[in-house]
Amino acid sequence: MSSQTSSSSMQKRRDIKAGVDPTDLRRRRADTALSLRKQKKESGLAKRRNTMSSSSSAAAAAAGATTPHSAGGPGAAQLDAAQKAVSAADVPDLTRALAVGAGGPAARVEAARGLRKVLSLETDPPVAEVIQAGAMPLLVLCLDEHSSTDLQFEAAWALTNIASTCKTDAVVQHGAVPPLVRNLRHHNQDLREQCAWCLGNIAGDCAELRNVVLGTPDALEGLLLNVVQPATPSLLRNCVWALSNMCRGKPQPDMALLAPALPVLLKLLSSDDSEVLVDTCWALSYLSDGTTERIETVISSGVARPLTALLQHGDSNVVTPALRTLGNFVTGSDAQTQTVLDLGVLPHLQSLLRHPKKNIRKEACWTLSNIVAGTSPQMASVCDSPGLLGGVIELLSGDVWEVQKEANFVISNVATASDASRVRQLVNLEAIPALSSMLDRADAKAILVALDAISAIFALDSEDNGLPWVQMFDESGGLDRLEQLQEHENRAVYDKAIEIIERFYGCEDDDEEDAHVAPTVVDGASAFSFGAADAATPSKAASSTCGAEMNSSPCGGGAGIPIFGSPVRALNFA
Repeated sequence: MSSQTSSSSMQKRRDIKAGVDPTDLRRRRADTALSLRKQKKESGLAKRRNTMSSSSSAAAAAAGATTPHSAGGPGAAQLDAAQKAVSAADVPDLTRALAVGAGGPAARVEAARGLRKVLSLETDPPVAEVIQAGAMPLLVLCLDEHSSTDLQFEAAWALTNIASTCKTDAVVQHGAVPPLVRNLRHHNQDLREQCAWCLGNIAGDCAELRNVVLGTPDALEGLLLNVVQPATPSLLRNCVWALSNMCRGKPQPDMALLAPALPVLLKLLSSDDSEVLVDTCWALSYLSDGTTERIETVISSGVARPLTALLQHGDSNVVTPALRTLGNFVTGSDAQTQTVLDLGVLPHLQSLLRHPKKNIRKEACWTLSNIVAGTSPQMASVCDSPGLLGGVIELLSGDVWEVQKEANFVISNVATASDASRVRQLVNLEAIPALSSMLDRADAKAILVALDAISAIFALDSEDNGLPWVQMFDESGGLDRLEQLQEHENRAVYDKAIEIIERFYGCEDDDEEDAHVAPTVVDGASAFSFGAADAATPSKAASSTCGAEMNSSPCGGGAGIPIFGSPVRALNFA
């Protein structure tokens, strides 16, 4: 498929989306992604910090246990049980002790460990004090102290926790990235893991720092080497998480730089480790969020089939990014959408419409809304899938607002496709009362989407059925809601409501109206009487009140701008 054809197809799909433009589509996806990523970030941080308290870490060290990935990182057994407590007041002395020549190797290791411990405080770690004391360049130098792996490890851990704060750029400015990358090939697995962790925090901070990491020679290759040949499950999890951070962010990373990761990500989709699957699926969702060319690169790697299978996974944290990635695929060309359909995604989506997690129900509706915005056969595949369209209408009728908004798009896209049989199907599934209920919402965009659907249904009704569907809408309270929209602050909503009222509930035709108001001669005199015809037919005059009390209002509302968050992981072992 040529680039021109692909772009044309994609634009056609965007235009079909009822009541929303392409910019809004991308914004909706970015808002959703931000929400999901923020939840993931906060969950990960809480889990790590809660399990890295002083008592638990000391107990683990005393028992000689090695702390796993989810409990705080590599090499915990050799650390803190017998070490004295340190505080921010000790930072200047620890910094002086860390300097080359200030003491023996053991003293320098203890100084680095002390800085690492004070930076691992769960609340208010003294990052600014450590930087002001001049410890940063010393910690970076320690990364290349090949005579002491312990010193390298403690320095990497300290830098990891600095990189988990708002001072991430200070780690980069002091030149930490190149030695961190070099140590990805170190013989010690704990040091490799700690350096991968630190690089993940840096890449997850912002797109600019992500590009610094990606642009460092051997960064991606060294990380992938540890993914393909992991020494421990903990090392694998941290490296995959760091890889996902290299894939995320706006502006998006250069796909050419990350293309070598796609075969590795494909292999990871067969992992039986849920944490690995979660970060693998998020990495693929970041890479596929964009143009048809980006989507095609990801689909061509062969990930669509295993992603579809993961929709049945028992962990909702896996299902969410797998569904998001497949949802990205169907925002592309018709051919890319068909690839997903051919893998049998619809039965999975039907099941996910009943998922206990509202975000998954919401994502399932979002995916369906883009499928029905495709070709007629693609829309038919959704409509003909038993129970699928009815399930969406049920969500539109009674789910939480976030899910209803996406279900609204599905139904509107079907209704506005000008397919009479599909509109009748919607009506038979009681879509009219569900759409009616959307008209008293506060969201102007959602109201417009519902009004588009209602107008399309009424248009077919007026042509074929003598307006019984209009009556059905009225009986569900729809007309009352339409009349209330005449007072809406958003001009587009006001105009659309007026258009529907005048077109389908409207005034008599012009000739009849003219007859009602034409002057008549009284008894052959030269005087005229107005309203004589009305006096003879009061019931018609009383019913001809369409638009008599319509008042316009200024436009209101404005779109918010999504902000880009960054997941960071602090390694706490106070």
